Amino acid sequence: MDLILDREILNSVEKAATYEWLEKNKLGQYAASTVIGMNTRREHGLFVIPQNDSKKHVVLLAKLEESVFEDTRLHEISTNQYASGIFPEGYKYQTSFLKDPVPTFYYQIGDRRLRKVVYLLSDKPVLVVRYELMDKGAPLKLIVKPFLAVRYSDTLTYSTKGLNTDSYIGDGFVRWALNRDMPENVVYFNKGEFVEVNLWFKNFKYKNDYNRYENAEEPLFNPGFFQVMLHSYETFDLYFTLDSESLEDRDYEAYYRQESERRSAYDGLFFSGNPQLCDLENTLMRSVITANEHEVLPASLMENNYATRDYIFSLPALYLIHEKFDAFKKCYLHLSRSISNGLMPVYLPDMTEKNHYCNADISLWFIHLGYVYYTYSNDDTFFNNGILESYREIIDNYIKGTLFNIYLDKDHLIFSGNKQLSTGWIPLKDDNGDVLRYGKLLEVNALWYNALRIFILLAEKRGKRRWAAKYNKIADKTAVSFRKVFLKEGSLLDFVNENNEDDTLRINSIIPFALPFTPLNADEIESLLPEISDRLLTPFGCRSGVMDIIDNKRSVHRKSSIFYNGVI
Repeated sequence: MDLILDREILNSVEKAATYEWLEKNKLGQYAASTVIGMNTRREHGLFVIPQNDSKKHVVLLAKLEESVFEDTRLHEISTNQYASGIFPEGYKYQTSFLKDPVPTFYYQIGDRRLRKVVYLLSDKPVLVVRYELMDKGAPLKLIVKPFLAVRYSDTLTYSTKGLNTDSYIGDGFVRWALNRDMPENVVYFNKGEFVEVNLWFKNFKYKNDYNRYENAEEPLFNPGFFQVMLHSYETFDLYFTLDSESLEDRDYEAYYRQESERRSAYDGLFFSGNPQLCDLENTLMRSVITANEHEVLPASLMENNYATRDYIFSLPALYLIHEKFDAFKKCYLHLSRSISNGLMPVYLPDMTEKNHYCNADISLWFIHLGYVYYTYSNDDTFFNNGILESYREIIDNYIKGTLFNIYLDKDHLIFSGNKQLSTGWIPLKDDNGDVLRYGKLLEVNALWYNALRIFILLAEKRGKRRWAAKYNKIADKTAVSFRKVFLKEGSLLDFVNENNEDDTLRINSIIPFALPFTPLNADEIESLLPEISDRLLTPFGCRSGVMDIIDNKRSVHRKSSIFYNGVI
């Protein structure tokens, strides 16, 4: 779905700052900012690349700042937020922003129009930027100042000592190597000149960081500026890259045509009959990166978030609906090798320096994903590859007890966590930092029953009848206890522990209804589903929850969450 914004939003810095755009390519690089070019989070940047050794992204080019001289009159058309306020106020010149098919910015300078286009090449480490004077009239002088950060995307620059501020200027290119431990930054330009100045601009402020980090201000380095005279309909092109080998030629029109065709190609997609769903699917496919010889769909490219749970959720849409079974099996087998003590890691293996095995639901989702593959492929022979044994390893560890206080209680429901250990999909703590949501969690136990039934079915398919009979008894007892513990007065409890029976309705409440094997019977589903639909479903998607704040000191306060897990 193409995004088009006009002056009503763009000329209000408060409104415009809430709209963000993101460019990404198959190499894991991205460019991101707000629609007025004002960075509001430390992860924003125009040329941000993955550094494989650290499993993190490096912000090489934080932003570009533009000035236009109309004769002797200066127009500052960029926007920054400093600790002291907004400067310059370039958003007042901006007339529109659209992403069709790439981020494009339009500015009105007197009676002249200027267009800026920004995009990444899909298969090369190259950022392309073009400025175009769109009408007749006297020439305008364009000044473009690059601001460099050269730091990891989850950190800030605190010290400027020891950095190499030299610019290496060649014929039509400039090279910077600000930090010797990080990649160089090379930019090619098609006309004009680069003037070296070496300035530090202090106290850039990222307002969205205050919700996540202690600090939200940093200096950025400006090594100089490009200056060029633009005559009517002329263009000025910049190509940011890592080295000269990445840019074989500088044919803007060929690059733009190639990217337009790639982004508009709908052939072979599952949702080809629905333009909106097709666009979403195209976006999903473009989000896949190749890392360690595996295709990976990050939960958040900007935040280096390679969550295993989100990856599991994405694989059916990436592979199964297209019947790419070999690619799916390769990913699934790779995931199976990361099981430890019956648990799967929070983050994808090999994609983070430190991993954690602390969530009770991820291994159960993994078993569910195997069943989804079976329903698409009808291939039960795949489970001879040690997969069925890995399922049994997961189930047996849950039964005997594993890490993070995850174990099968006497009533055959899974208990997990405690006041200091959060093991669920939805972490919840009180004002003192104690975990509230622990014990017998709704989604974990629905998934536990589902996993048992999947294992039983596949064990029978593979002739493991003794296994099937053993775990069938556990599954039967789990179903009875599930209904006894979680069904209360026509509603489902969210979690139960020694201190609390929480009846808050959250997004995880839909899981027992969505699984192929549910401990609820048909009559219970029919009676419970209307409340779920009425209170969680919206025209925009599903609410994350209708939240009850409950503790021993305060009364119940219920309010609708404003957060949605849908596309707005």
